[in-house]
Amino acid sequence: MSDTAPRPRASKAPKSPKIDRAAVLLAEVNSWAASFELTNDPYIRELTTALATGEDLAAIAEFNPLDALPRPTLKTGHRSVSLSNTFSIIRNVLVFLPVALTWIAISKSTTAFAAYTEVNKGSVVNFLEFWQNGYGVLSKSWTIGQVAFLDFMIIITVIGLTLVTAFMNKSRMAKQKAYAAKGSVARMELAISINKFFFGVRTPTTSAINQTTATAVSSLNAAVKNLGAASKDVLTKIREIPSNKQVLAELKKMNQK
Repeated sequence: MSDTAPRPRASKAPKSPKIDRAAVLLAEVNSWAASFELTNDPYIRELTTALATGEDLAAIAEFNPLDALPRPTLKTGHRSVSLSNTFSIIRNVLVFLPVALTWIAISKSTTAFAAYTEVNKGSVVNFLEFWQNGYGVLSKSWTIGQVAFLDFMIIITVIGLTLVTAFMNKSRMAKQKAYAAKGSVARMELAISINKFFFGVRTPTTSAINQTTATAVSSLNAAVKNLGAASKDVLTKIREIPSNKQVLAELKKMNQK
């Protein structure tokens, strides 16, 4: 008895789901814009809206991504820039402070020296000695040693601020350079993805049509030339094949032998 039971059919492999290229590109654009804080850029807004709704894609496709995409710029570090500028202003002011302080001290000491000599007319006192000792007339805060020490401290502060601001500026420039390089690579990759997506959406222009037509004509001419050369080769080979008469004549010769 034959087995008439139906054989189970082989199950077909499930078809791979169709990739939504618009959704993939939309996710890529949103990720890039969020990473570089460019979500509010007009081109990014219009591009993401078109990809999400499927509308106005032809209009967005007219833009060159390399021109329309914003360039990432380092937006962090404003506090560092403000602090560096403040240090620079303070340093620039402090540069002139030792001169001002010295001249004020000279004014105070000459006034005190005049008052001292008026009272002590018979005494012989050197001005620098008086400026250093004060003799109870000049305040100790304005003596030459105290003023020189203050000038020294101000100059040291100026040097320190100069080094700090130079280091901060160099560090900020290095960060900006690294950020710009990273942003440039990511921007180029995104521009390529956008260009690939919109390649079939763009409205054909006259120049594009002419270029495509010229390429097709050139390819057709090359194909015709190749076909002509191949035909000549075939004809040559055909002519080399012996005719029926030649074959019969050869057979007769062989029989006669």
